[in-house]
Amino acid sequence: MPHSALSRAAATAVTLVALLGATLAAPTALAADGTDRKAGDTSSRAASQALSRAQTALAGKGGDATMALRDLWLQKDSLSAADRATYSKLAGRPTKPTSIAAGNIRVHYDPTELTPSFSAQTVLDTAVSVSQAYVGAGYRQALPDGALGGDALTDIYVDELEQGLYGFCNTDQPGPTAPGRFDVWAYCVVDNDYAGFPQNTPLENLQVTMAHEYYHATQFAYDIGDDYYAMEATAAWVEDELYNDVNDNVQYLADSPITDRKRSMDRQGGLYHYGVWIFFRYLAEKFPQEQGGLPKIILDFWQTSDSSKPKQDQYFTQAMGKILKKKPYKTTLDKEFALFSAANRRASKFYDEGAANNYPNAKLNGKTSLAKGQSKAFSAKLDHLSAAAYQYTPGAQADQLKLAISGAPKVQGTRAVVTTYLSNGKVKVKYVAINSKGKGSVTVSFKKSKVDSVEVTLVNASTRYVDCYKKNTPFACSGKPVDENKVISVLGKAV
Repeated sequence: MPHSALSRAAATAVTLVALLGATLAAPTALAADGTDRKAGDTSSRAASQALSRAQTALAGKGGDATMALRDLWLQKDSLSAADRATYSKLAGRPTKPTSIAAGNIRVHYDPTELTPSFSAQTVLDTAVSVSQAYVGAGYRQALPDGALGGDALTDIYVDELEQGLYGFCNTDQPGPTAPGRFDVWAYCVVDNDYAGFPQNTPLENLQVTMAHEYYHATQFAYDIGDDYYAMEATAAWVEDELYNDVNDNVQYLADSPITDRKRSMDRQGGLYHYGVWIFFRYLAEKFPQEQGGLPKIILDFWQTSDSSKPKQDQYFTQAMGKILKKKPYKTTLDKEFALFSAANRRASKFYDEGAANNYPNAKLNGKTSLAKGQSKAFSAKLDHLSAAAYQYTPGAQADQLKLAISGAPKVQGTRAVVTTYLSNGKVKVKYVAINSKGKGSVTVSFKKSKVDSVEVTLVNASTRYVDCYKKNTPFACSGKPVDENKVISVLGKAV
């Protein structure tokens, strides 16, 4: 959830956040994909815009404070002299007179600012529990910050934040430790009472905020400049892994790949990238192997997105593709995105908590009924990492349904999944084989006595980008997706 940004009352009103991605204003370095990790726009104008977005977020007026501060840190060297002075004040740590510590955490607070909601000890206990959970699951511990905050421990500040601001994490590390490295330390700030947030108790809000924000601190220990959507989506995903009964992230399914299927999954902006947590829930449920109590697959992604090893470092979307091909997963990112897109038509039944938490189901983009001898074609124009679904219901004397898929060449993302809903309640799923020319076909049962409906999910599963880290785009690697607005069609004929 955007604990670093929005109140629930303001959430639906905010439709725009920073559209600039990981603009890496740092020494040029060659990433594992062969691209230069250098800033796409290092102008003072772009940096000034990043400063403005951070100011807006920290004022509780919209946007994501953690990621706005992240973007600003990456751009800070391009700020004007006046803006640098403003940045120094904006990014400075809170000053608190008292602190307590345990494990790798030091909590700073002012006793006069605390309320009965929870004590400084509760904040410390929560932070230590979260930190130990991540380290126990195999994640790198948040990096030490030298003597800042009094010692090398990771600092958590309890502060009176603006209404609507749950908390945030930031870094005040001067810059990368070496060319191509973006592993940095972090400090975090949480609210002192969580007053004015009607959903969940103050303690529950503290818990999921700490789970979310400290996961950002953990991400920073790998790569502060990684894919924006992935940083927020995995942080929203892990909330429910640590605090299963709170379920705060469910609210973001209202703007997610379930409800906005024609939007590219990696496109940041609004609240959508929080809703993308459901993709990581899909993967964690399909590949449930755990390490230290957390699904290992997401850890595998972050370990492959490790900028402390520049020659091996891959951006997150690229890392997902690499890991999914390996044991024990032995699949592909395009296939899993297609199957995920089809599963979202029945999300309330498909996911473990779908029914209990009233997950929405993806809507159809078109439907028809076919009697024997009749046919109907549907077409969709799809950008990368998006999908559309069409339904065929059996009519008189129909026995089988022949389906023909046609789209752009396979390399440009054309994929399809056929889901048959049987009258007995069972569901059959078929991942359609697509040839190099973007064509595929499949025949399924279509008897009215046995089949309620057949649905075809058309998918553009492309993850091809150019100009990674050279364009300030809202997509993966801040690059330009190359397979947009592709027409994919299905022709269904009842026989």
